[in-house]
Amino acid sequence: MMIIIRHFIAAILLSGSAIYAADPVPPMPVDREPNLVGTSWKMVNQPGQQAWGVLLFKEGGEFVTTTGPRGKWKTINRWLLELEGDYAARFTPGFERCVVTGKGGVSVGTGSPVPVGIQMPDHAGLAKAQEEGMAMNQGMGSYPGVMQGRRAANRAVVIKMFRMKPATEQAVLRGLEWLRDNQNGDGSWGDANKGAMTGFALLCFLGHDETGESARYGVTVSKAIQWMIDRGTKSLGRMSMEPEFTQPGVYEHGIATFALGEYFAMTRDERVMELLKQAMTYIIDGQGQDGGWMYGYDKTQSDTSVSGWQIQALKGAWLSKLDIPGLDRALDRAMKNLERVKGPNGGYGYRRAEDRYSLTGVGIFCSLIWKGAGDQRKGIEWLLATTEKRGGVKYLGEYADLYAWYYHTQACLLYGGSAWQKWNAWFQDEITSAQSPDGSWPITGGKGHKENDPTKTGQIYRTTLCTLMLESFYRYMPPNR
Repeated sequence: MMIIIRHFIAAILLSGSAIYAADPVPPMPVDREPNLVGTSWKMVNQPGQQAWGVLLFKEGGEFVTTTGPRGKWKTINRWLLELEGDYAARFTPGFERCVVTGKGGVSVGTGSPVPVGIQMPDHAGLAKAQEEGMAMNQGMGSYPGVMQGRRAANRAVVIKMFRMKPATEQAVLRGLEWLRDNQNGDGSWGDANKGAMTGFALLCFLGHDETGESARYGVTVSKAIQWMIDRGTKSLGRMSMEPEFTQPGVYEHGIATFALGEYFAMTRDERVMELLKQAMTYIIDGQGQDGGWMYGYDKTQSDTSVSGWQIQALKGAWLSKLDIPGLDRALDRAMKNLERVKGPNGGYGYRRAEDRYSLTGVGIFCSLIWKGAGDQRKGIEWLLATTEKRGGVKYLGEYADLYAWYYHTQACLLYGGSAWQKWNAWFQDEITSAQSPDGSWPITGGKGHKENDPTKTGQIYRTTLCTLMLESFYRYMPPNR
């Protein structure tokens, strides 16, 4: 009997000693238990030398088993497996990279995966899928591995597999319709903060695999990209669309640059390549001595809220695989700054070490998207406990905070397991049911400035953040999926 399982395929090109000699490819173990999610990957060293493995997870993120050509490997956690003796394979969140280490923790190889959904009756099917997956990963038009879930061809499988409710996907579609109908004539969105609002809206369309080639939203996306190119070029790469960076301008620049990076990663549209590089240079050059970012790119201190958008922009550009000097180092330094503001309960602070609810999701999410940095267990537990004390996620409640929830949703999803199950139970129905009949989202019961903004810009802000939250099921693939 054939089963459909989800495969994240990683070809790991090793330098140095081979992990295994050329073993015969073993029969693929097939667990026919319902609700099984699979992760398969291949390591390649010298021609003719290869090692196979299959990682199996249940839907809730619980680890089931790991098998390979020489039997079972010891499980340390969901990202780290101990192979034969001294070797280990560590997966970063989203399975976007796998790093293999040897004695003393020395890296001996890395790889990038591509997810595909296929029917697998036998090992020959796995081999064929891996060959096709690796070829797709190398294609210029392919999406990065962690972005494959948003593909129209994959999205239905992911929605069914991870139990995204039909009403939730319908809410996403209504949100996109509203955004399309409320786009400005010049391709931007909003009456103010147009760089940020256009970036947010574009991220929503990209998250649903809508590009300039989209039948329904192609014109909408194309107009937005052209506005970004025209205004961004005129502003010399400042995506805040201003002559000098202001306090809100660094937020706008980060958000719009993030959207531009995602767009290039998905389309390889050469029209935006130089603008993206120019925009990224401002972020890299504007990083403070402590590794964070501040208003106006003032390097004397840093702000976790500002830093969150710069980190997402850096990661978006990293996924585009453009050769941008200093990008990896900037992300490494940013992780050190996040550790600097980490509080006693695992939460994250504004400019110093403290546990601030509104910023804890920022710290956890941004840490997880780059090398899975740091132990986030305490922070996740504190975030969930604090949310529970506040009555869960209540759109009209006094603690409503869409900005925080945007990060919390993705942080819990990337962390996986019971954390995601609990957060999903809180947020999915609540955000979906709060949507207005026209497809936008109304003013919340919270105290955030933009959340209570009655203008069109406020309406766009709320609608884009809610849409992005609901797209989380497929927008980026988390480590246990």
